[in-house]
Amino acid sequence: FGDPNLKTEESLNYYLKNNIINENFAIIIDLHYIKFNHLINWRPMVGNSAYWIPENISYAKSYGTDLTIKSNFINLFKLNIGYSLSIVNNQDFEKSSPHWNKQLLYTPKQSGTIEIEKSIDNFSLNINGKITGERIYRYFYPNDLILSKYFTINSSIKYKLQQFQKINADIILNIENILDNQYQTVYGYPTPGRNININLNIKGKNNEKNT
Repeated sequence: FGDPNLKTEESLNYYLKNNIINENFAIIIDLHYIKFNHLINWRPMVGNSAYWIPENISYAKSYGTDLTIKSNFINLFKLNIGYSLSIVNNQDFEKSSPHWNKQLLYTPKQSGTIEIEKSIDNFSLNINGKITGERIYRYFYPNDLILSKYFTINSSIKYKLQQFQKINADIILNIENILDNQYQTVYGYPTPGRNININLNIKGKNNEKNT
């Protein structure tokens, strides 16, 4: 990545996973604890445009949990819910430093998603929301500089056109950031607001032969 001094990342990983599966739902719980040496961390390099570069963090540790709930509600609609708690402590500083053991830059402690899917005949609807917690974008004493948490909702509606000979076609309406929320994933670079687009996808079928 243009850095000849970038070191190979090493880690010691512990995972615990539990699945609770039923005919109509599934609950998946993942726990993790990881100790890193030379963690390769991607951070934004801000100039005329923002791009991401890798850098080594000498020591870091990460622990947390991921919770996923899936259900089809007896074929009425599909529901997926996800929650993540991820604490990544940056131990690249001396223990006497006020920044030792703080959350890694641009890494939220908490995030969550919710997704609903429904299909009726040739129509399919998808609505999904995502919340991203606060993130430190610069260590600063006495108060770190923080990017606020944000919430977005996206939706897509797909209509499958009638198949014509060997051609399948779909019309898809996508609406991103329905609530037109203003937020930043990289400090100083606000993301666009609501975005609406329509796509026409055409796929041809190849001849299939059994051998």
